Amino acid sequence: MKSSEGSLALFMQLQEIIKSHHALKIMRNLTKAGITFSIEFEKFSTQTKEVGGYRKVEKAFLRKSFRANQSSQHDIIINYIDCSDDSNKSFRLPQLYRFNGKKVIL
Repeated sequence: MKSSEGSLALFMQLQEIIKSHHALKIMRNLTKAGITFSIEFEKFSTQTKEVGGYRKVEKAFLRKSFRANQSSQHDIIINYIDCSDDSNKSFRLPQLYRFNGKKVIL
């Protein structure tokens, strides 16, 4: 593989990776524009405090987040609407691992 081909391959891989806070910013913009997005994340049980299993949501919108006086984890709990059944749900930002097909990193 030539050096330029290797650089192009690396560049293409990097395009498939996004930081979690950047993904959240894009989610906000898409929601404002009325455009759904897909997310995949590890499930987290608030009752057992355990991570287990994965959830994939094909079409989602963000909804209002908690304020600091409502939750001590207001900065990492992301509230969304699952458009498949119009239900209100949430996930923890550190558990997000895919956004619109791109790998998410902290």
